[in-house]
Amino acid sequence: MSNPYYIYQRIEYFNNFFKNNKITTVKQALIAIREWEYAFEYVPEELKTEELCFIAVKRSAYALQYVPEEFKTIELCLIAVEKDGNSLEFVPYELKTEKLCRIALKNSCAYSLQYVPDKLKTIELCKYAIKCNGGNLEYVPDSLKTKEVCCIAVKGAGYAFKCLPKEYKTVEFTLAIVLENGLSLQYIPEELKTEEVCYAAINNNVDALEYVPEILKTKEICLSALTKTKWAIRFVPENIQTLDFWLDVARDCEIDDVNYLIVSHVPLKLKDTVRIALNKRIEEYNEKRFVKHE
Repeated sequence: MSNPYYIYQRIEYFNNFFKNNKITTVKQALIAIREWEYAFEYVPEELKTEELCFIAVKRSAYALQYVPEEFKTIELCLIAVEKDGNSLEFVPYELKTEKLCRIALKNSCAYSLQYVPDKLKTIELCKYAIKCNGGNLEYVPDSLKTKEVCCIAVKGAGYAFKCLPKEYKTVEFTLAIVLENGLSLQYIPEELKTEEVCYAAINNNVDALEYVPEILKTKEICLSALTKTKWAIRFVPENIQTLDFWLDVARDCEIDDVNYLIVSHVPLKLKDTVRIALNKRIEEYNEKRFVKHE
């Protein structure tokens, strides 16, 4: 069950249960691990056998941090990082091979590059890491933060922009990023959000209009967004929504979208005028079709 409240309640219940009910036998430990994936934390050190550690880690990679060092074998660590790459944090330094680290990076939802030894951070491994998760850029050595590496990271995860070296925080580089990931505009510093950058972001993803500075939310840029989808109206400021704006919408946007906007967003006092403009457009369109087929 993925309900966050249920998960929180379950964790609270078991934490309180094991704090008040000590595990004293291997049998109790096995039952506890089967019932709750995080129970290994409460198993006393004297009960932790190699077999029990293996069972616990197979149940949850989280258990690796509570496994005694003498039982942390390459096989056990491999099981852990295959289940959750973030468990690389608890793998002994001497067991961290490139192969193991690659598996961890592949199976991590966070920034597991931070747990990779510096000696293994080659340009190839760092590229692999940021392709898995752009946020790993934060843990790429500065000497390896090439333009290519930074571009891959930010295109995959806009929030990695904050980790860019100063020399790449330029309008030119920003433009290249938003052309492939419009929503990365939300992570771009205001001083780099030029009109050109904002247009490029919207052309890639209309929802980027939400992150355009108010001073750049002109009638033209808002209309450009609305010609792509009616849902862009969510991010159009009210002061832009004048009669002239709505008449341009009636002229340029998809007819079905205009009908929707007239019903749901055009102010009551403007509806009739905008509807007349739309009907005129439809009539002209139909006349052209009729003449074409004569």
